Amino acid sequence: MNCKYENEEYKKERKREHKRFSVVIDKTQVLYLFFQVTIAMKQDKFIPLFCVLLSIIESKNIVHPDCDYTQELEPEVNYHIYNPGYPNYYLGKHNCRWSVTSNTRIKLNCTVFNVPSNSNCSLDFMKIEVDDGIEYVLCGLNSFPVESLTSKMTIEFHSKRNTYGGKFQCDLKTIEEECRCGWTNPSRIVGGVETGINEYPMMAGIVNFEKSFFYCGATIITTQHVLTAAHCVVRYIKNFFILGVIVGKHNIWPDNDTKATQLYLIDDIIIHPNYKLKLNDLAVIKLQKRLEYSMRIGPACLPFYYMQQNFTGAVVTAVGWGRTNFYGVKSQVLRKVDLHVVSTKKCLKYHFLATPKQLCTFDMGKDACQFDSGGPILWQNPKSKRIFLLGVINYGRTCADEAPGVNLRVTSYLDFITRSTPGKVLKF
Repeated sequence: MNCKYENEEYKKERKREHKRFSVVIDKTQVLYLFFQVTIAMKQDKFIPLFCVLLSIIESKNIVHPDCDYTQELEPEVNYHIYNPGYPNYYLGKHNCRWSVTSNTRIKLNCTVFNVPSNSNCSLDFMKIEVDDGIEYVLCGLNSFPVESLTSKMTIEFHSKRNTYGGKFQCDLKTIEEECRCGWTNPSRIVGGVETGINEYPMMAGIVNFEKSFFYCGATIITTQHVLTAAHCVVRYIKNFFILGVIVGKHNIWPDNDTKATQLYLIDDIIIHPNYKLKLNDLAVIKLQKRLEYSMRIGPACLPFYYMQQNFTGAVVTAVGWGRTNFYGVKSQVLRKVDLHVVSTKKCLKYHFLATPKQLCTFDMGKDACQFDSGGPILWQNPKSKRIFLLGVINYGRTCADEAPGVNLRVTSYLDFITRSTPGKVLKF
């Protein structure tokens, strides 16, 4: 998905707001913070709303506590930061910081950046922290974009007293809604295994029209594709018209739809070419129509950043409408259960076909069960709070016994997923 181009017309149709905050230090080394907000009206006229003036004493070597600015970024709003005295060159010693947060990832684009080049950027420099422990230290003559990995970003600017001076002007904005993935809706259910209504917007179900029932789970990964287990759909390759994909559902009974419930017909089913028995058990389903994303409907993030991690010991969540026990009936409502990822070595003690391309999960008395197949094994990044699809539920020995459940490991199949969804997958 090329979010930049898809959003151009959308941006033009909406009113734009522009916010800017700047730092100016005069000859007496008193710091003034100007925070001016302007709103673009239909006539393209700008009306100043307010201007705040603060005076602060400059610090010598570290960021002064009163030169430490924070801002919560709002969607569809542009924020501008620039050097003291801009558009003129800054002079003298400066130590300032901007800390910004949002509900999504953040993009910084410096269209003007001319900070004196020096060895290792040890004199004048800008430092950008995009995640805990991940920083860029920049100086010289550049024009560049930087994107955060989480929903926060910190920008620092430092210059020496005897500097030759320079200037910069940067834009800050949230990454557009269409570029997002992995959000959840807070659940009000405490202490239970039933999910909140539309708590997991990426959840989908496969329904058989002839038998009128849910029989497998699936996960939204693009506006036109869901991911499921191959064994859920391989028998329907030649007559997939009897299947449908439901999104936004919580209670499986027909008269218990949510406001987000939608049924989509299937355009194509792509089975992994090496699917056999319990190996490579993965399929991509293409829908006839595009999904309409909302807070209740949206994709899981795919784990491109985590291809080298095995996640052993991590807590993940299985979600589905499957049976509540091996001999029980299917759940009427969507349920979830937290499980721990266990090593392939431990898994092999119970499942001789288990391979590193699979993700085994276990907690005594907890498990996925029949009719959960094809559904997601989800992991929430503790920093960004995004939900990543780590596994696709495949099989188990029974349900909630001493043997781990076996799931397809999504990081091992990202090439297949990318080939099957050309130009659609978000690489978070």
